[in-house]
Amino acid sequence: RSRISGPTRFQEHHKLSYSRSLRVLIIEDEADVIGAYKTAFALLRSEEGFELIDPVVAGGVTDAIAKLSTDSPFHVVVLDLKLPEAAGGDAEAYGGSGLELLDAIIGRDNYPVPVLLILTGQPAYIQNYGGLSDRLQRSFYKGFVMKKGLDPRDHFRTALEAAQRYIDFG
Repeated sequence: RSRISGPTRFQEHHKLSYSRSLRVLIIEDEADVIGAYKTAFALLRSEEGFELIDPVVAGGVTDAIAKLSTDSPFHVVVLDLKLPEAAGGDAEAYGGSGLELLDAIIGRDNYPVPVLLILTGQPAYIQNYGGLSDRLQRSFYKGFVMKKGLDPRDHFRTALEAAQRYIDFG
């Protein structure tokens, strides 16, 4: 049974012209994870033909806020939840969360982010955190939480396909 509904708040307020080349912002502090993510995106570009610019990386909360404050469009943001305040810092000592970046990601006026992928080791815990699922559904064309795994290509493929649909729609 299909559910037909009107456009979301995101779709109503954020129909802008985007480049056909997808831009990704990876917000992650662990070098080995960043390397694996970059490799996964490169494979999706070369093997599956996604038109994709090399991902931009932010290694901490302040770095992510700085990159989100620019006029650069990001079609997909991949967000880790355990981040240091600054790139190269200690995520454990900071005690913050990638969730504090949600307002900065949602609040982009010039080039809103259509797709947010939160990757975490504990998706069941975080999905129930303060109505996060509802907020993701209202604020993004596609916002979702997935469990970190060995090969993130399936998650990234889903995110890139959603971003492409958004570009085609807008």
